[in-house]
Amino acid sequence: MLVRATNWPLLGVSAAYAAGAQGLGVHRPAVQAAAYEVIENSALFDFEKIQLTDKVLLAHLSDVALFAFGDAPDNALSAHNNASFPKCKSLPGDPTYPSQDNWASLNALSDGALIKTVPIGAVCYDGEAYDSRRCQFLLDNWNVSDTHVGDPSSVMSPIFVGQTCMPQDAVLPGNNNSCTLGGFPSYSLNVTTVAQIQLAVNFARNQHLRLVIRNTGHDFLGKNTGEGALSIWTHHLNDIKVIRQYESAGGRYSGPAFKLGAGVMVYELYDAAEREGYTAVGGECRTVGVTGGYLAGGGHSPVTSIYGLGSDQVLSVEIVTPDGRFITADETQNTELFWAVRGGGAATPSCREWNGTRRRWP
Repeated sequence: MLVRATNWPLLGVSAAYAAGAQGLGVHRPAVQAAAYEVIENSALFDFEKIQLTDKVLLAHLSDVALFAFGDAPDNALSAHNNASFPKCKSLPGDPTYPSQDNWASLNALSDGALIKTVPIGAVCYDGEAYDSRRCQFLLDNWNVSDTHVGDPSSVMSPIFVGQTCMPQDAVLPGNNNSCTLGGFPSYSLNVTTVAQIQLAVNFARNQHLRLVIRNTGHDFLGKNTGEGALSIWTHHLNDIKVIRQYESAGGRYSGPAFKLGAGVMVYELYDAAEREGYTAVGGECRTVGVTGGYLAGGGHSPVTSIYGLGSDQVLSVEIVTPDGRFITADETQNTELFWAVRGGGAATPSCREWNGTRRRWP
């Protein structure tokens, strides 16, 4: 996504790191010819160039039906979804819920980025995850937002996961509560390429799964979690590029901008803007993600009275839409979507990858 800063350039978003299913070690994913195609485009971040395409699906993937694009005319699974799947999304235990083989296919094609959810509070309960030191840390810092930011599934409003697996409950005398998933997603995909996002979107649609998107957990309406869901974890899409002179497609803006990845947090944007001598419009809380629900919800800022809302700063966005396609939306292309993502409500128009360009102010 491209956004203005106060000199006012645009920001674009992209991601570049991944974690394996058995751990959260960050690494650059190995590009496999059988799963991705590299699209050369100087305007894109490196991770945006790694894309899922029709050519890759048709030529290389044995499980093509699981990952077919939604607009493909011969996508039998999409037709099956519309014809015979129930109205509600599939849950664990339902006949239509993905098999372990299907999850394994997603993990393999995403370069091991699939993470099976273990609630953050599990370290306080008897079992494999128990860790007394980590448990004490959670008890001491549960209400600190940084505690939850780096976890793939933790949310800062636990009522939306049923307040299950709360550290405080585990240590109450005589409490027999167990740690269960409750409203947590079943799996998270730690995305570091556009192709991984496309795989997740297509897999969820074709398997009739609930799909949610999470960066840092700062969603107090519960849209970033859901029972049985597949979660797209965008936290490591934190690339930032300064564009000294940006010309918007429709000609309404000329000047400096930032291109931001979908995982960029407020403090990261502010730090980048300060280094360049600019002011950027962002939220008050330092760990809120800049390019997701914050902008889609309007984007209130301490400098809004001077420079406008965060959504006013958006110049261009790169998005993965619900049919799995990676597109650009700006003043001249996909204009209705461009209008919708700038204040239309979190998660309203698309399952977004939300790389973007924004204005900046002097």
